[in-house]
Amino acid sequence: MHRISTFAAIGAICLTLGACAKTDQQVISSSCVKEGNEKPFCDCLAETMETSLSPNVYGKIVNSMRDDGKSREEAENDLSVLEKTELLVMFPKTFACAGVE
Repeated sequence: MHRISTFAAIGAICLTLGACAKTDQQVISSSCVKEGNEKPFCDCLAETMETSLSPNVYGKIVNSMRDDGKSREEAENDLSVLEKTELLVMFPKTFACAGVE
């Protein structure tokens, strides 16, 4: 009984304080999975985005997804034209993710 109340308390703290929030990569990966893609591909895509994009552009995408509930595509569409050019650099790297199982 005591164990259950401890887990309930931890869950309440996570919800209240946001202390158990997803990492940036988890935000991208979970959105990708919701779109019907396989988790290994989505994890690879999230890592590729983090390592390929500038912190500014990566942060804008993730924050738009986390804070505004947008899909990755919607978040990318909100970028300026100059910021979108970074996506072009990342694009060829995502082909390697297609082979990840």
